[in-house]
Amino acid sequence: MPLSIIIITNRNDQRFLKSLESAQFADEVLIIDNASGNDWQKLSQKFHFKVESLPGKINNFADVRNSAMDKAKNQWVMFLDSDEVLSKGAGSKIEPVLANQNADGAMITRTDIFLGKELRFGETGSKKMLRIFKKDLAHFNRAVHEVAKVGGTVVETEIEIKHYAHNTISEFIADISWYAEIIAQQRLMNKPELLLKLVFYPSGKFVFNYFFKLGFLDGWRGLVYAVIMSIHSFSVRAFIYEQNKKVPSAA
Repeated sequence: MPLSIIIITNRNDQRFLKSLESAQFADEVLIIDNASGNDWQKLSQKFHFKVESLPGKINNFADVRNSAMDKAKNQWVMFLDSDEVLSKGAGSKIEPVLANQNADGAMITRTDIFLGKELRFGETGSKKMLRIFKKDLAHFNRAVHEVAKVGGTVVETEIEIKHYAHNTISEFIADISWYAEIIAQQRLMNKPELLLKLVFYPSGKFVFNYFFKLGFLDGWRGLVYAVIMSIHSFSVRAFIYEQNKKVPSAA
């Protein structure tokens, strides 16, 4: 299949192996290795892929994705995170998209598996995402939670991805803290605006996820998710405040 599946990874666990395995129907699997520590020689005995090294900490995921597209050999590309797994039969569902002369991109459905169980509600429940497109017409924006834009026709599909988001609560908190720092570096706010958002946004995020998006129907996992995403919202603004705070000069 003339498709390049791109996986950016800094992990070497079972989630990555399942992700890599699910991508094998594509004629090119391009891995952007961000110091994952994988034994690529050993993995090459079981899977087909090409590896490009990306040293250092990632501070802009959109830039990394845009650069990765330039390295792909095929016009059609698909991005798969290293903790995402394509459902069985995905290849047969992607093939008609590539053959559709009127299509320039395609939406997929992503379902989150959080702490071992599928989330059906909240902001992540069965989310539609643009993940397959012609690379010459696509561009990613935003340093974190990056979004693809395609200058052309985007079609709906029945392609599904399972997102094995976090195995532990501590892993989740570590990730959102890192993302919050990156987001804070990209934003500027004046003090009145910042203080207002610092007070109201975190609580609003919780209410949105837990009540309006029915997160409470996911049980205690829905509560944990809503609380941590509220912490994420608070952390972004706290980091911005910290960056904007003037440090007194030495006497």
